[in-house]
Amino acid sequence: MKRIIVIGAGAQGSTIAKKMDVHPEVSEMICADYDQKAVETLSSSLSKAKALQLDASKVNDVIKAAEGCDLIVNGLPLEFNMIVMEAALAVNASYLDMAGPMEKIGFIESYELLFSEWHEKFREKGLTAFVGCGSAPGLANVMARESVDKLDSCDSIGIYVYEGLKTKRFTPFWWSPEVAFGDMAYKTFRYENGAHVIDEPFSRPVLMKLKGIDREVRLVDHEHDEPITMGLMAEKVLKGVKNVEFKYGGPCVELSELLYNMGLLSKELVTVKDTTIVPMDLVLELCPPAPKYPDEIKAIIDEGVITEEAAFLVRVDGRKEEI
Repeated sequence: MKRIIVIGAGAQGSTIAKKMDVHPEVSEMICADYDQKAVETLSSSLSKAKALQLDASKVNDVIKAAEGCDLIVNGLPLEFNMIVMEAALAVNASYLDMAGPMEKIGFIESYELLFSEWHEKFREKGLTAFVGCGSAPGLANVMARESVDKLDSCDSIGIYVYEGLKTKRFTPFWWSPEVAFGDMAYKTFRYENGAHVIDEPFSRPVLMKLKGIDREVRLVDHEHDEPITMGLMAEKVLKGVKNVEFKYGGPCVELSELLYNMGLLSKELVTVKDTTIVPMDLVLELCPPAPKYPDEIKAIIDEGVITEEAAFLVRVDGRKEEI
């Protein structure tokens, strides 16, 4: 039986906690977050969980919280990843997160560091660390790998995600607006002709027909892990794939692109009359937070859903030699 800690009681962390609560191999679970109300609300709905208020910016506090745990699930924004990974090594716990780090050394460089030095650190202790284990990255990688395994060679992998949920109450994001807007405004990555390429946000728009949606939808390049990780692993596990792209679309992308084009997702100081302000700070201050309490989510749905549509496509192109 395993003891685990789930750090982060947002949309992703709470969903994982609910799944782990009914897992037969989990005997005890800690739900930790800086938001005391969030973890108390979550843990009170579970049978194996207890709540813990935690400031995960302090590695020693994370180590103290995770003592005796077999697994740390990290549902926090990306800037906490290295802190929580360091804590996992300190308490001899395995580790899982939903997306890789965005270190100052660079997105590509940080994954190179994970696949080398950090891989060895966990391996030497007999521990397992899974990074990027959400739907995308995560499920998308599994679908791509299983498809590639059926081929003799692979030329390209495309991941295409469209999220079209709109409610009468203005709810731009159902996960952290800070993370969402940060991702939207960040440079994009693709793997093209065997090399990583860095481009501008919202680049290379296309119209695409996706199953389940009765019209073409607009998708753009979006900062995401898959082109980086699949490019780094191309020769080892993806049969020499040369091209990998990730494209994203939906109302949240359309809103973000408008704000970006107006300069409102900038983190640079601007002067407005006699005041200096960071545009992104203003947007985040005014943006409604993501709903995370059950009664809050129910109230939004009860007020009315305008559209509820989504599509998730992983497309692999390659060659299968005839037998």
